Amino acid sequence: MKKKNKTFVSGLNPRNPLHRGFNYMLLILLTIIVFLPMIIVFLVSFKTNQEYMTTDFLTLPHSFFNFDNYINFIKKAKLGVALRNEIILIVIPTFATVVFGSMVAYVVTRFDFKMKKYVLLGFIIASLIPPITVQVAQFQVIKALGLFNTIFAGLLIYSSAGVVEIYIFIQQMEKIPKSLDEAALVEGATYFQIYRKIIFPLMKPAIATVTILRSIYIYNDMIMPYLIMPGRNLRTIVTAFLNFTYDQVSMWNIMGAGITAIMLPIVILYIFIQRFIFSGITSGAVKD
Repeated sequence: MKKKNKTFVSGLNPRNPLHRGFNYMLLILLTIIVFLPMIIVFLVSFKTNQEYMTTDFLTLPHSFFNFDNYINFIKKAKLGVALRNEIILIVIPTFATVVFGSMVAYVVTRFDFKMKKYVLLGFIIASLIPPITVQVAQFQVIKALGLFNTIFAGLLIYSSAGVVEIYIFIQQMEKIPKSLDEAALVEGATYFQIYRKIIFPLMKPAIATVTILRSIYIYNDMIMPYLIMPGRNLRTIVTAFLNFTYDQVSMWNIMGAGITAIMLPIVILYIFIQRFIFSGITSGAVKD
């Protein structure tokens, strides 16, 4: 008897209609959980303070042309100063992360040395440590260096290449044939020239992915700027919301406008660049 060849069936489209219906119901539920808070914040951003206090969250505002909350957010949050600080904290550390992370990956994948296994083990252990547990140590280092409440504190913290970024570079670099390195060495190139002229240009997918991930991480981070850069002139776009929070009162309608204004560009950007993120992360996961 001939065995029937088993065909692959997608997890979202199983043959059992009940199973398929359950999958789609779960997806719909997760979609509602994700988008419902965004819709509530969007509606609140157009409400006056009286509307916010007297209506439900999902009640439509009287007018979608009430931009007073957005204007107040821009003025009181000092959005120009916050945007300047955000750009500095994104551009310089992201460039440093790409350079340092790719160099580390180049050394790990192209050279053999005695402590190589322990270095890789250290990366794995570091990835298991929650970032919040090392913030006290980071704060002490920043304070000891005299960088507390300066923008250089943020530049130093964010410029360190994370474990995830290094592994993305390692995956991409493992797909680059070592024969290119050997041919360049025969022609008299140095290891740094090989990295700069051959390896680095061929890592564009990984560079794009790391740039996007690091930029989004810095843009969304609130804890580190609040701890090491508490000054009003050093606030980022996220920490600018502290201007609208007091001991017992919070201006939720203005904060809703600010969240909407900040969230929409990121959502739109993510829709267009998500394929680059996933392709960069999964690059090298399956060997040819």
